[in-house]
Amino acid sequence: MKTRLIVISEAIKQPSDAWLAGRMIAWALALPPLTRLVSISALTSRLWSKRVTQARAGHVERVVHLTRAIYGARRPLRDNCLSRSLLTYRFLAKAGADPRLVVGVRRGADYLDGHVWVVLGGSPVHECADSVEGFRKVLVFGPRGRPESPDDPPVL
Repeated sequence: MKTRLIVISEAIKQPSDAWLAGRMIAWALALPPLTRLVSISALTSRLWSKRVTQARAGHVERVVHLTRAIYGARRPLRDNCLSRSLLTYRFLAKAGADPRLVVGVRRGADYLDGHVWVVLGGSPVHECADSVEGFRKVLVFGPRGRPESPDDPPVL
């Protein structure tokens, strides 16, 4: 079984990827405590990069690939949809993409399940469309972390 360090190093294809991976890892370590201290609306506005670069070919794919390499089933960065999505949202925005951060809920037989994902160009970034289909969107954050109207009414 490969260690996370090996998986991340395999995801690095050029020197700029190493710098990107380093910044992403730093944010990945900072996000779990931040999500407990700062509201999601305040956090999304702070995560949006003020200096957005021009979208470069392949840069969005590198952000998605590195995010998948950084998160996994092993500590310290277990795959947590909130942290993973916030990280993806930040770095896709910085890459010049136009991501949306979506918070959704679905009702089970005796529970309420929550999930957070990123949408780019109308499609989920890390999930297949079927996996988020049962969730009702309750919050959507767009450019600069500003709330947008969700397509679905909230589930109470």
